[in-house]
Amino acid sequence: MTIIAKDVGIVMDEARLSLFPAPLSSVAEQVFTAALGAGFARVDDGNIVKMWEYFGVPSVMDQGSEEEAKEKAKELAVEAGPEAKKVLVVGLGVMGLPMATSLVKAGVKVVGYDISLKTLDAFNAAGGKTTSDVLAEAKDADVVLLATVSSAHAESVLFGADGKSGIAQGESEFD
Repeated sequence: MTIIAKDVGIVMDEARLSLFPAPLSSVAEQVFTAALGAGFARVDDGNIVKMWEYFGVPSVMDQGSEEEAKEKAKELAVEAGPEAKKVLVVGLGVMGLPMATSLVKAGVKVVGYDISLKTLDAFNAAGGKTTSDVLAEAKDADVVLLATVSSAHAESVLFGADGKSGIAQGESEFD
């Protein structure tokens, strides 16, 4: 747990220095800090679920089988139906590509963007659609997922190089 706690701490330090909000990383930081406080420093980070059990949450293993989880995922994909929301994933690297591919498999319309032709090809091969025009795709996307390498890349997508021409242009919450 100490390695992941250290790494997410570095991410949060950079986010704070850049004044970049990272709410999910903040939550992850708190979860791993709690795990360290609970005495799980030497436990493999893949066993983070044991930390919840330590605090009295029923074991995940008692919650159902892997087959039941797969069946539930299929039900959720069917519920989404053909009118499933459009998701634009910006950044198809080690985090973005698996997330985007999972969404495609669940029946969600996903458009991906990345600067790497190799990852664009990989996403196309997985059944996804790719774009070179993030601004156009963002206009009719219901969700934009930023999986960029740095806060500078995220700011560039959101606000553009000039601070006004990114996908957040004209959005009152960013004015």
